[in-house]
Amino acid sequence: MNWSDGLPIVPPTMDRINRFLEFGGIAADSVIATLPIAYRKTRAIHIAACGVMAGCHPEYMPILIAMTKALNAPQFRRTLSSTHAWNPYC
Repeated sequence: MNWSDGLPIVPPTMDRINRFLEFGGIAADSVIATLPIAYRKTRAIHIAACGVMAGCHPEYMPILIAMTKALNAPQFRRTLSSTHAWNPYC
């Protein structure tokens, strides 16, 4: 299906996504951030689906939401390293 770069992923079924949303206490269509460069709205369902595919536990959903909000912070766009890595925020 070409869902990944060859690394294993967990299929993002609606049951799994809904479990993440329950732990986040948030509606699927809630906009969490509008992230550069494309300035697309990132909704809770997008974060949940990515968490599922990455193999996260549903209990991590509040952390995933917080990290997404951090990515939206203006400070994130400044030069943090030679490759502009996001890992300092983790």
